[in-house]
Amino acid sequence: MHSLHVAVDHVVTVYAASQARDQSSEGGNCSAVETEASSDAVADLPHVVRKELGNALLALFLHGLMMPSSYKSWLSFLGCFSASSQLAHSDRATPWLVFLHYYHLKKGNSYNTSPVRTLSMAFNVDVNGGSPVTAKQTLLSAIHHIKLTHEPLKKSPDSHFRSLVCAGLNEGRLAEWCQLICKCTPLVDEHYHTWAFVSKGFEEAATCLERLSGLHFTLPVDLPVQRLVDIQEAFSDPL
Repeated sequence: MHSLHVAVDHVVTVYAASQARDQSSEGGNCSAVETEASSDAVADLPHVVRKELGNALLALFLHGLMMPSSYKSWLSFLGCFSASSQLAHSDRATPWLVFLHYYHLKKGNSYNTSPVRTLSMAFNVDVNGGSPVTAKQTLLSAIHHIKLTHEPLKKSPDSHFRSLVCAGLNEGRLAEWCQLICKCTPLVDEHYHTWAFVSKGFEEAATCLERLSGLHFTLPVDLPVQRLVDIQEAFSDPL
């Protein structure tokens, strides 16, 4: 938990620096030195979120996580064996598999590929009739998007997880998403020892993460994917 508190503190600090930069730029009161310093802070925000906050949460979800007895059968069951060789050749349990299992239990693929949902995504149309979108719906959508963008490029399961953290901050629902996982009893019983942090409840960690819920993040969810695409495009460009 200490690492999570430290990571959240750092994210809040870097976020505040980025907001101060934006306000100074709008007012035209920002010197060249201040602009460079604040730009560095903004550039560091995705790194701090992915490497510090992402890793801190990864450690909590790894605590007491069990490797399924038939790991490859699990991957086939979840429909991700052939799509991601990183998962197929992993020699350790990974929290991303837990989130994929939640996606399967809640029929995430059916939700995201329904005609109504497809129309909504394609044309940015509100299909909920003004009803609020639930935390479960946003989590299923985020997992679906990350699967589609990360799996073809064979990004690691931990990279998937860190991207989900970024998406959760952008939605302002990272704490809610984590609690959805931890309160799903069949999921927790299947994947965790009884002494695991997740099995004991997530209240303290959720309270810590709630500090970030009121901040308005616009983090790049596909950052590791875009970097790889940029490299591939650079090598494919004719001289």
